[in-house]
Amino acid sequence: MRCYKPLLNSVDKMKRLIVVFMLSLALALAVSQAEQLDLGRLVMPLAVIEPQVEAVIEPDQSMDEESLPNEPQHVLITEQIALEVLFKQGELSIPREDTLEMVIKSGWEPVSVPVESDWELYVVDPFAPDNRGRWSPMLVLEVNGDVSKRWRLRCDVDLYRRVYMTTQRLGRGETPMRPGIQAVICNIYEELLPPVAVSEDLSNYEVVRTVSVGRFLTWEDISPRRAVRKGEQVDVVLEKGDLSITLRAMCMQDGLINETVRLKNPRTRSEFAGVVTAPGLVTIIN
Repeated sequence: MRCYKPLLNSVDKMKRLIVVFMLSLALALAVSQAEQLDLGRLVMPLAVIEPQVEAVIEPDQSMDEESLPNEPQHVLITEQIALEVLFKQGELSIPREDTLEMVIKSGWEPVSVPVESDWELYVVDPFAPDNRGRWSPMLVLEVNGDVSKRWRLRCDVDLYRRVYMTTQRLGRGETPMRPGIQAVICNIYEELLPPVAVSEDLSNYEVVRTVSVGRFLTWEDISPRRAVRKGEQVDVVLEKGDLSITLRAMCMQDGLINETVRLKNPRTRSEFAGVVTAPGLVTIIN
């Protein structure tokens, strides 16, 4: 069998010539680049790469203020600031040993005022919660001397105080003293009647009605001890100038010191009045 080699036309010959020319040109360029290489660098051991330290750019002290971030231009008056003002008003009216807690129940919307302005937040009303601890003070905001806003707030107040509680039954006429009473802490606004504070001196007081065990001692349970009592014989001093006469008489009513009471002379049955000046002593001054 015979094989025939295909004949190339002129176009195919031209393509082959172009390919050969391009290959020759690429080979010549590669040889030229190889001659420029430093062969010593190819066999040099790998060099330790030193870490690169980035340069720290110091801020330009002469930077314009306009390029700095803008600072807040207003002060925000929050609920916490309002509570602090209310607390200060309350603490001025209570004993130092008491503990005050307060909540704004009517809500509070923050208010902003210019930072460069002269502003003041203050309470108009005195601290005077009702017997259930509810207080409705008026809060006023002044900006640069002018009233900017008013609020009528509704607050719930808790006032914790050391008070007396009975540890045993107390009868009428007794002096409320230990061990019959002890100090405990309570929220006075949770009680129908305010308990007697431990800070009160009860040595000259007496129980006027029976108090059971475990009850808070209130001012309804005690009163100042009577200096004279109804039906008792007392000394009566009649003073007239430099003259002083003393006699015995019967009290027609109970009386405290500096109170005026009615008396009866047991001999003449006549009644008269005098001022209680000491326990068991009444003075008449003409």
